[in-house]
Amino acid sequence: MDADDFEGLTGLAFRPRGGGPALTLTRVMRAGEAAFTLIFSAPPGLVLPEGFYEFETERGDFAFHVMPIHTLAPGRQDYQAVFN
Repeated sequence: MDADDFEGLTGLAFRPRGGGPALTLTRVMRAGEAAFTLIFSAPPGLVLPEGFYEFETERGDFAFHVMPIHTLAPGRQDYQAVFN
C-alpha cells in the first residue's frame, strides 16, 4: 500500500485487535516519493501504548507500528504511523 491507498481511508476507525481505543485516520502526510506518515486521533482517556498493532476497519485489516505524539488540542490524543 502507498499514501494514495490510505487517503481513501481518511475518516475510518482503526480498531486494534484485542482491545484498546479506536483510532480515526485524520490525515496522510507525504514526505517524498514513497515515504508518508499517517496521523490518527482518539479521544483522551485510554492511551494506546507505542507498538505494533493489527487493526480492523470496515475496509480490511492492517498491521503497522503506531506511537502517541504530542497533541496540542484538548479533548483528544493523536498518533502517528511512519512509512518509508
